[in-house]
Amino acid sequence: GGKIIFAGNGGSFADSQHLAAELISKLNIDRVPLPGIALGTNSSSTTAIGNDYGFEYIFSRELEAIGKDNDFLIAISTSGESKNIINLLEKSKSLGISNILLTGPNKNSNAAKIAESVINTPPTCIATAEIQQIHITIGHILCDFAQQKFI
Repeated sequence: GGKIIFAGNGGSFADSQHLAAELISKLNIDRVPLPGIALGTNSSSTTAIGNDYGFEYIFSRELEAIGKDNDFLIAISTSGESKNIINLLEKSKSLGISNILLTGPNKNSNAAKIAESVINTPPTCIATAEIQQIHITIGHILCDFAQQKFI
């Protein structure tokens, strides 16, 4: 009954949009569209929030506006130290929205300490490009898992 909400910065932002599209359109099989959204895609809201409250609140403010307690958040941060992702995970918890963090090898990042569940890349993956390649693969696996109930 809820939606899957994605968020990330830079390349992780692009991955967030990509994965939301996999739910709405289709990943690899034809099925009903599933509700998915990437935070930050409304440039007017993002720039207004950034200007009025600060860049560190662009995702948490939007989640507060559209998030419901039966939604699920997938936050993506290669470093696990992005303040806007940390604030998003804190807001998710306060709203009762379950979350998972896809991050790099640092198991003690500030975001990892807040997230309900964490998927870290292997310790040998330290380059951003490697981390992001693993994240999109994990994202595809999660989307495939989500769509299985609807085939």
